[in-house]
Amino acid sequence: MIVNIKNEICNAAEFNLSTVKDVAKHFIDKSLFSYGLTSQFALSPSTSVLFGLEGHGEKEKRRKKVVFFQEVQT
Repeated sequence: MIVNIKNEICNAAEFNLSTVKDVAKHFIDKSLFSYGLTSQFALSPSTSVLFGLEGHGEKEKRRKKVVFFQEVQT
């Protein structure tokens, strides 16, 4: 992706508005973006629950997960 941007700038005969627009398209490309949100809540000193949500670029589907942690006493 960075190579495409570099080539776009280097191969331009002159740096004009259309070149700027072409380079901007690379930065607006949705496939570059991802996000994540995670929270962990303590239910007691030995147990907790983790909630996670992730999204990647153009994919419509988000990944969700819930994890339950419990410390085992031996």
